[in-house]
Amino acid sequence: AVKALLNINTSPGYTTYGDLSLSPDSIVLSGSRRLIRRLRTIQTHAIFLDNIKTSIDMDIPINIDFGGSISSSHAMVRATLKVDTLIAKSFPQVPLNLIRADTSSHYRLEPQNAKVTVTGAKHILDSIISTDIQLFIDYNRFKIENTSELAPNVKLQKEVKSWQVEPATFELSKVKSTMENKSQSGDHSKKLATQIDSPNNAKDQP
Repeated sequence: AVKALLNINTSPGYTTYGDLSLSPDSIVLSGSRRLIRRLRTIQTHAIFLDNIKTSIDMDIPINIDFGGSISSSHAMVRATLKVDTLIAKSFPQVPLNLIRADTSSHYRLEPQNAKVTVTGAKHILDSIISTDIQLFIDYNRFKIENTSELAPNVKLQKEVKSWQVEPATFELSKVKSTMENKSQSGDHSKKLATQIDSPNNAKDQP
């Protein structure tokens, strides 16, 4: 396999994305069997690129200086790497999921939605929609970490540089059951009836 010694710094406001591609990614060596067996990778010459604003497509020489005892099928490889504008994109209403709990139906996270701001290459971010972003918190983490607030896990299959979730943490709150609501409603009705029937609330008799 060929390993590219390529050091790249993009200009401010730009970023690389995808993998560095080499063509060919492997070469054929001929010569001393003993020396060839010692080789695990073949490296290119070291190349440093600074203030890059456009995608890279260039030939890089292979380091094949083996003292004439080994020859290579290729003297160079073609290196390509994509460069694009670095942008940020916000998704204001991404739902948050509470997972892995037998009793999760009795609890919910507050707030139930989050704002997610993603930073990355424009070509990638233009293709991302809110449903590509998954936010979740494992119910058991609240017990393990002995806390009522946690930061969510973020799952996004597409390549981005960073993301920010607002708010940063979410609170676990208990959802009142239908029976609890009915019980509280009944208690309130009884209390109200008691107040109405109280002698202190009766009208004065003539």
